[in-house]
Amino acid sequence: MVQEECTQQVQRIADGFRQLAESLGDVFWLADAKTARLLYISPGCEEIWGYTASEMRARPDLFEAALQEEDGRCVSLLFAPSSRPARPHSDEIRIRHRDGEERWVRVRKALLKGRGALGDRIAGIAEETTAERQARDQLREGRGALCDLATELVLAEEHERRNLANDLHDGLTQTLCMAKLELSHLVHQERDAEGCAHLTAIARGLDQSIDAARSITFQLSPPVLHDFGLISALEWLAEDLDKRFGLDVTINGSHSARHLEERLSAMLFRSVRELLINVAKHARTDRAQVHLEWLGPQLRIEVTDKGRGFLQDSAREHGVGEGFGLASIRRRLEHLGGHFEILSSAGRGTKVIILAPTAIAAPIGTP
Repeated sequence: MVQEECTQQVQRIADGFRQLAESLGDVFWLADAKTARLLYISPGCEEIWGYTASEMRARPDLFEAALQEEDGRCVSLLFAPSSRPARPHSDEIRIRHRDGEERWVRVRKALLKGRGALGDRIAGIAEETTAERQARDQLREGRGALCDLATELVLAEEHERRNLANDLHDGLTQTLCMAKLELSHLVHQERDAEGCAHLTAIARGLDQSIDAARSITFQLSPPVLHDFGLISALEWLAEDLDKRFGLDVTINGSHSARHLEERLSAMLFRSVRELLINVAKHARTDRAQVHLEWLGPQLRIEVTDKGRGFLQDSAREHGVGEGFGLASIRRRLEHLGGHFEILSSAGRGTKVIILAPTAIAAPIGTP
């Protein structure tokens, strides 16, 4: 009686697997766990394996022979995945169709424990995932192409910024400086006090224009970044943020960072600048720190503040804490093989960690 009840229980579980598989259009099979004898396989196996159900029951070796090794391992379909009963075990594996075509299949198996002469059974469901996997690969390739394009746009933008900065420096700023020099001669030659006062006022206006042009030049593309490297550019940035926002920024790091590739230095400078401006505008603090450290083939940059911070779980839930600018930084870094992480808690400030490779591959179109 016990054996009969056990048989019925195993049969009910097997029927449940079969009904689930067939309702999903998948392949179901049942095998003896000890002998690996194939007891049942649904007709859908012909679509995946290329063999009919009767062929596979007659020759179970066809079932296992179709498996392709993936990363040095080959998953058996006819032997127990675990000693624990009815606990599904899932794998995505490669098989070879009868016509030689490679397919991908997601396999779920469970051990059905039996008693006495009944013995244990392996129940399995196979779902073909070839199209799904191809779609994932295409999506990944598409994302990679978009990241390449985004990187190229950033590089093109940086190139244009530098050209504009050079034009401002070599054109407008130099012209203003020459005008001021000529005006200085006129001020010294002017005998009339009222005329001298007017000329002095014009000179002050020229000084302000020169300062504004220089500020725009540095905002567009700081020459110090290209001439002296990342650390020097960040030190200039700290001075600029102190003047503009009253944010006291401390820079700690080795000046050997000037040896970074130019486009990587530009991307890291823009990233740190974005982070520090966020601190100045939103953190409600007047202090921040930037620490740079070489870790073998990577540069680690930490931007830290003791401002108001935010609860990260709550921020993610409500879609705040990482706007377009920060998301863009993350995507660029990850595309270059780097890492971007935000650590924050309400009332305890924020730390942003950037890990960037010290060498990156040539961009698209580079000869």
